[in-house]
Amino acid sequence: MKQDEYLDKLPENLRLIIQLTDYRTAMILIKHYGGSDYSFPPLKSISESHELAELLGFNNLKKLCQFWNGDIVYIPKSDRYLRSEEHTSELQSPDHLV
Repeated sequence: MKQDEYLDKLPENLRLIIQLTDYRTAMILIKHYGGSDYSFPPLKSISESHELAELLGFNNLKKLCQFWNGDIVYIPKSDRYLRSEEHTSELQSPDHLV
């Protein structure tokens, strides 16, 4: 399955997170905030010590905050997008997420 075909099957917010950052970042957000709304802080208010920067990496947080800049975003919750921590390397391949 081509990457574009895979992304088209995902919820819009999850697809955007992957396009802005990467699969790993999207899976971390699902694991920690899946099934709820998350208010991404305004870009000017984040720092490397922000709790989400520690989870995702500052550059990934910066990209998400630049895009949503204070907006509330629903983070989808679905076990089919999650894999156990033993299979973290599989998260790099979209074929393992479906």
